[in-house]
Amino acid sequence: MLFSFSITNLLFSICILMNVKMIFEPAERLHIPTKDLLSYIFDNPEYDQDEPIYRDPANSSRSISCNQARKLIRQLVAGLQAWGVRKGDCIAIHAFNDIYYSMLVLAIVGAGGIFTGTNPSYTPMELEHPFKESYDKNESETGSLGS
Repeated sequence: MLFSFSITNLLFSICILMNVKMIFEPAERLHIPTKDLLSYIFDNPEYDQDEPIYRDPANSSRSISCNQARKLIRQLVAGLQAWGVRKGDCIAIHAFNDIYYSMLVLAIVGAGGIFTGTNPSYTPMELEHPFKESYDKNESETGSLGS
C-alpha cells in the first residue's frame, strides 16, 4: 500500500487544500489573572497573615510572615527605586538560598526590574551566561550600557 492515511491526516489534508484554519479549543478555559505579581500574592490572602510563610529549616527562630514579607518588599522596592532602578533594569542576586531571597526577587519585580540569579558555587563559565545574556539584552534595547 503506497499511501496510508488516518482520519486525522485525511481531515488535515482536506483543511489544507481548502485553506481552512484548524483551531483546537481547550476542553476547559482557565482564568488567568491580569493583576501584577505582588498584588496577586498579597491581596486577599486566605490564611492568617501573621503566621510564618517562610521558615529557615536550619534555624527555627528565623521566619517571615505574610505581613512582614509585604512590609519588607515594599521597603526594598522603595529603596531600589531611590537607588535608581528603573523598569527593565536587570539586577543579579549572587547568593546562596535564604528565606530572604524571595523577598529580594519580588522587590526587583515590584520595582520594575528584571531578576537574574546566580549562585556563589557557579564556575566562571556558568557565571558568564546570565551576565552575558543580561548585558546583550540591555544593550540591544538601549543601544549601549554606557549611555
